[in-house]
Amino acid sequence: MRIFFAFVLLICLNTNLSAQEKSFEGVIDFQLEVKSKNSSISDESVRRLLAAGTTMKVHIKQGNTRRESSKLLEINRTDSSKTFFSFKGIDTIFYNLPSLKNETPEIVQSDKIVNIAGYNCKSFTVRTKSMIVTYYYDPLLFQDPKYSRPDDDISFTQFLQQTKSVYLKCIIESEQFIYTETAFRVVKTTVSDAVFQLLPLPVAEFQFSSHYKIPFFKSEGEAEWSRYVQKNINADLVSKYVKIPKGEKIAQQSAQVLFVVTANGIVGEAEVINKKEIHPALAKEALRIIKESYGWKPATIRGEKIDHLMTQTITFRNTAE
Repeated sequence: MRIFFAFVLLICLNTNLSAQEKSFEGVIDFQLEVKSKNSSISDESVRRLLAAGTTMKVHIKQGNTRRESSKLLEINRTDSSKTFFSFKGIDTIFYNLPSLKNETPEIVQSDKIVNIAGYNCKSFTVRTKSMIVTYYYDPLLFQDPKYSRPDDDISFTQFLQQTKSVYLKCIIESEQFIYTETAFRVVKTTVSDAVFQLLPLPVAEFQFSSHYKIPFFKSEGEAEWSRYVQKNINADLVSKYVKIPKGEKIAQQSAQVLFVVTANGIVGEAEVINKKEIHPALAKEALRIIKESYGWKPATIRGEKIDHLMTQTITFRNTAE
């Protein structure tokens, strides 16, 4: 009888090990949330900048992933070092080249259980200089770490190699925003290889500058802005507070103004970021000039208008006659 139970136990153990060794294959549905950390920049503007929809469907098979929302399709394949993606309304497939990683991240793991989509998940946090990424995972959803690639995002590489799991929640926090993916449905099923095939479209390296246009005042270039400032600056304040030193012919003070151009082309919150370096009256005048400027063309990302944080210099120059 003991031999029988030992034999049964051995079969169970071998069965469990075999099941664990097979990487997760199936489909996971995620809810997407975007929060701006700047009260002057709307959540929607950040969502548009990140090309984030409200939900995302992820197909996973042997390290290959297909992530698709209403705005973005991203495909990662184990036979390529590139990440391929396309945007809704643009008939081009873009790719990112591998990036160099020269930093050692800080790793924090927690065994505190959080239930996500019916799975009891632990957390794994990676801190780098630019962001904090926290993954929630159930070890039962095994993913072979051999599928991590040298060019993968540093946080994901660390997560996969140390947890050997598929994540069910991911929180990315940067200085500007918090982006969250939370699984609400997990389906283990056979996934066709065709899911990871690229569409027959032109392929090009992604250049952010070709998708994003910064705001400009009335017309592109500095001419309109310079004319506006020269016409509206209070010359009496310049004479009063910008004193020319003896023996000199010119003196000046410059205000650096940080402000928001909203998606509607209106100037929002504004502040002088070097106010300790100039006279308070001039700082106040610089804010007036910025806040009374009308005719801004808002920033756009792939044609969609968004809020944009920008800096302009207002120079108060006094010259001897």
